[in-house]
Amino acid sequence: MPAGRKRRPWIPSRPRRPPRSPPLLRSRPGPAASQRRARGARRSCPPPRRPHRHRPRAPRPRRSARRRRSRGPRTLRGRDGPWSARGRSGLQGSAASGVAPEALLGGGPFVELRADLGLGAAFRVAAEVAATGAVDAGPGGARFVRGIGRVDACADLLRPARRLSLGPCVGAEGGFLHGTGLAGEAISDVEEGTVPWASLGLLARVSASLGALVRLDAQGGPEFPLVRRSFMFEHPAQLIHEVPAVTWTLRVGAGLSL
Repeated sequence: MPAGRKRRPWIPSRPRRPPRSPPLLRSRPGPAASQRRARGARRSCPPPRRPHRHRPRAPRPRRSARRRRSRGPRTLRGRDGPWSARGRSGLQGSAASGVAPEALLGGGPFVELRADLGLGAAFRVAAEVAATGAVDAGPGGARFVRGIGRVDACADLLRPARRLSLGPCVGAEGGFLHGTGLAGEAISDVEEGTVPWASLGLLARVSASLGALVRLDAQGGPEFPLVRRSFMFEHPAQLIHEVPAVTWTLRVGAGLSL
């Protein structure tokens, strides 16, 4: 080896690797095939069911009889919409002025149906008997008795308070008016007579409820008699009373809800 030249270390040569074969081409499944495989897997393996937890419910307390009664009127559904109705019955006292020489005092039972048709309405049917005491008519005296049947229709237009209502009423009544003569110093021969009675009235009404069962009301105003008769003594001629064109009435009643 010539001088001045370094000697390289000997490195053994690595064996050469055989050439790699080209990769094989494999066909990949399309989207339709993958979807079919996923469907089959879903059918074969259904999802696990979740355990059902049963929670016990607490028993509801029973309603007492007092609470059931205070629920209010029963609601009925008609063709046009819901409406409620409640009936009640009771007694009423009356005083009428102008029908006889003195005020007729009396009263009687009534039955009423209240319906809530968007506006409080009441329909009442009543029977009434009223009488006067002995009336002094100059030479003699007289006594009057009236018996009628009455129908009223009222509407609650104003409610100044929760349990107080105001409104008008339209009424019609019919019956009889009976007069009996009383003997006096100048008259010993007396008679009695009965005439028909019919009138129409336009009254004002005040109604107040005392709880869920008791209701009080008062109504009064003018009435217009359709039959006007006069009562008189014949011998000697003495006029006892003549029914005027307008009479006045006042009624106060109390009823219990059915």
